[in-house]
Amino acid sequence: AWFARRLHDPDTVLYLFEHEGRPVGQVRVEFDGAEGTIDYSVAAEARGRGLGLAVLRRALLELRHSRPAPWTLVAQVKAGNLA
Repeated sequence: AWFARRLHDPDTVLYLFEHEGRPVGQVRVEFDGAEGTIDYSVAAEARGRGLGLAVLRRALLELRHSRPAPWTLVAQVKAGNLA
């Protein structure tokens, strides 16, 4: 139910990423006006190879094209996240 709502929510943007045909990560941005809360993750087996930064950069590039109006992103990092 939650995932279906996100997919149909015009204020939510979801990017899924693959590397060599395998899913490696996702970036989701949920907007409230001009402020977006960003959430992203990299599959456990794909970590440690620099893919987190790569998927984040690509998502931001796509977001700038699909939502050109000025916006701000907010992110939270889990305690203990060493990445």
